[in-house]
Amino acid sequence: LVTYYIKDTTRPTLVFNEPSAPNLAFGATLPVSITASDAGSGVAVVVVHFYNASGTLLGSCGSGNSSVGGAPTYTYTCSLDTSKLPEGTYNLKAGANDVAGNNQTVSMPVIIDHTRPTLTFINPAAPSTTVSGSFSPETEATDAHGIDNMAINIYNASDTLVKSCGSVKDLGSVATY
Repeated sequence: LVTYYIKDTTRPTLVFNEPSAPNLAFGATLPVSITASDAGSGVAVVVVHFYNASGTLLGSCGSGNSSVGGAPTYTYTCSLDTSKLPEGTYNLKAGANDVAGNNQTVSMPVIIDHTRPTLTFINPAAPSTTVSGSFSPETEATDAHGIDNMAINIYNASDTLVKSCGSVKDLGSVATY
């Protein structure tokens, strides 16, 4: 009887699927998705840790100590509660072990942002202004972490949409539209 062994000395690979750039977290939960791959012995364990700027562990999720079965690719998803955290920069750190015991870690900064952008009406100057004829609506939005999407919609007194003026995406921290 001859037994062959394949030595696996290659670390697994890890890729964050979510959050995606610019790594901003809004609302009460931070969705996390990470894919671990290992063509050698297969993925054994995936775990995600969430730290504050000082390096204090705030939460974890993952397959923990239970095996994910040695699959060549494994995607893990979870949500971390960010509702009680102050705004600021935090760090996600993910780790994976393969069946042979090789490990890999990756990290990603995450900005927690609970503050809504401020909105200023430029034309018309006030949201309750009555206008007639032709005019060009204009607003300005400001947010410390940037404006992702801005749209102008015009409604009548019955709150029925009259006109959608379109939207723009991926704006800076001050945007006029």
